[in-house]
Amino acid sequence: MRHVILEVARVSGVTPEQITGPSRQRSRVRARQMAMLICHEYCQASLPEIGRVFNRDHSTVKHGVDRTKERITPADRNDMKNIARRCGLLIE
Repeated sequence: MRHVILEVARVSGVTPEQITGPSRQRSRVRARQMAMLICHEYCQASLPEIGRVFNRDHSTVKHGVDRTKERITPADRNDMKNIARRCGLLIE
């Protein structure tokens, strides 16, 4: 999951500390929720496991994952696949 955070940070232009930090700034929240969804879908990580890595409660992780699934665009989905591929989570 740490590799996912680093890769999402690189792609989104925020730091890993900002992704796991308390900020509610839109760009940081978007990157954080995208990283959480990647961890959930591609790492097969449980919500409590993700919560520990992101310094969040499992219910907050669930909200972020659900919210991101509602808003995801085809371009976002493609970005997620590319990030998962670069992290070695997706082999096609």
